[in-house]
Amino acid sequence: MIGAPGLGPPGRSLGRWARSDTARRDATILVCVALAVAAANVLWSAIDTRPPHWDMARHLWTSLEYRSLAESNQWLGLLRNWYYYPPLVYWLTQPLYAALGTEVPVAILTNCGFLIVLVLSVYGIGVELHDRRTGRMAAILALALPTIVSQFKEYQLDAPLTAMVALALFLLIRTREFSMGRASLAFGIAAGLGLLTKWTFVIVMAAPLTFAVLIALRERRFRPMLGALAATLLVAGPWYASNLEPLRIDLFANSTDAGMREGDPAVWSVESFTWYLTRLVQDHLYLAPTLLFVLGLVRWNRRNLYPLLLVIGTIVGFTLLWNKDARYILPATVGVAIIATSWLPRRRWIEPVLVAGAVVAFQAISFGNPLLPAEARVGPVVAFAQHGYLIGPPVHENWHLEEAVAEVAARWPGGSVRYVGLDTIWSNPWDVRYYAAKYGLTYDEGDPDATIARGEVGVALPDGTALTILPRP
Repeated sequence: MIGAPGLGPPGRSLGRWARSDTARRDATILVCVALAVAAANVLWSAIDTRPPHWDMARHLWTSLEYRSLAESNQWLGLLRNWYYYPPLVYWLTQPLYAALGTEVPVAILTNCGFLIVLVLSVYGIGVELHDRRTGRMAAILALALPTIVSQFKEYQLDAPLTAMVALALFLLIRTREFSMGRASLAFGIAAGLGLLTKWTFVIVMAAPLTFAVLIALRERRFRPMLGALAATLLVAGPWYASNLEPLRIDLFANSTDAGMREGDPAVWSVESFTWYLTRLVQDHLYLAPTLLFVLGLVRWNRRNLYPLLLVIGTIVGFTLLWNKDARYILPATVGVAIIATSWLPRRRWIEPVLVAGAVVAFQAISFGNPLLPAEARVGPVVAFAQHGYLIGPPVHENWHLEEAVAEVAARWPGGSVRYVGLDTIWSNPWDVRYYAAKYGLTYDEGDPDATIARGEVGVALPDGTALTILPRP
């Protein structure tokens, strides 16, 4: 690929014009776009009244655990304590909590920095491999892809991971297969931060990194590679060294038992090998971006090898795991955005049309558009839908969970609560665990069928079911 024998000279170097007026203008525009998207996402989270779903509630609960550690000056606990996921996103949320409080929109603000990293990194990849025009269009397209739109409205790790993968891929390309010392060191730092975002960074970056390393080994570029490795270990090593054993145990359990419990297809089945390809089209892209991507593959440009390796490696890597979820392959959209825009004809109207389409898609997926269909299909393929992954426009539903937990906290300060009810997306034990932490209560892990003598707080849910919050002082 870039700098590799037989594959031609590299694309335009970002460093040649990094201080030019055009570069500053592009960067300024993209940062403003990212800030506007972040503001819309915070507004969305303030309007939507549903409780957080399972995984988001878990991440919010974890962020409050880190807040407790910070407030009690347990600084080593911030590094060593095990909450299953790496700590970077939770760390970055703590200054926002300290300044603005612990409401959900404040936590969502954490994504603002990752949005900026995403757009500038995708732009940088486009510039390195092609030109500024491709970089701009790829960055705008990435922001309008349905799962990107929805995931950045949630407090989870897959959207931040996607941003860190984009940054790492950009810097990996800049290393010229580890022939550039400073770029290699920067890549190592970015890789360490990616590993501190989510450990699946390894799966996503495996294919492009393996290609670069093989070229570097052939060319005997050992010093830059070792520098990158040292930087990665310095950044991510302390947390992983402190949590190696629980990481091994939990990852093994989650990669097998969780997939079986959720009914995911077995690894070596036909359904497994088509599952993520289907989800890429049906959840992450919809029809128009899929066609752009396919045409980009048909009109192949060898400079797109790294983005293609990212897409293939991500899909294959997660296919070989039993536990499956569409959002796991979200980082692959970075490569899709580059390939989908790299081949577009050089006509003046192309870029404005793409930007306009991106704006319409983002608005409809985020807030709804009565002028567009809720969902349109071409056969079995989703052509367009006014929702992303799990969520679409904000919903006004009061599930009363927070009110119930707040009532328990008012009656029995410092007590504990237990959830008894159906485990559903908008009403589940993780929701109550999160609200308990928010209101200074502990969550009771006891037998949910046990009888508790003290009073109960009953809740009628919008879906017609009911649950009981059981307080224990």
